[in-house]
Amino acid sequence: QLWLEKGHPALFGTPERSAATREAWLEVLRKAHPSAAVELSALSQTLQRHAAAAGEVAQDMEPLFEEPAMGATMSLYHILNTAPTNTTDTRPSACTSTLVRKPDGSLLHGRSL
Repeated sequence: QLWLEKGHPALFGTPERSAATREAWLEVLRKAHPSAAVELSALSQTLQRHAAAAGEVAQDMEPLFEEPAMGATMSLYHILNTAPTNTTDTRPSACTSTLVRKPDGSLLHGRSL
């Protein structure tokens, strides 16, 4: 969270801005990628249930498992870990996303996360 606050203060600089940005991002994700949003919701609910059952330490993680936080993380991960054109990402990465530009200029997004 700290790097977002420092790097993008207009979006994440205060708890209120951060919450509003995450809510807005989640709403866009729901409209643009409804199947991903459904998966995110199921994952969020499962993680929150496990955290609640695991005890006090895991319960501190619960805010990270809320849909808005996970939606922003899910979206930012692909944006911030995209390798420059004609290069190879040499860092270990769990990214399973593929972007393909079609001849008409539209974009296909494939993912297995």
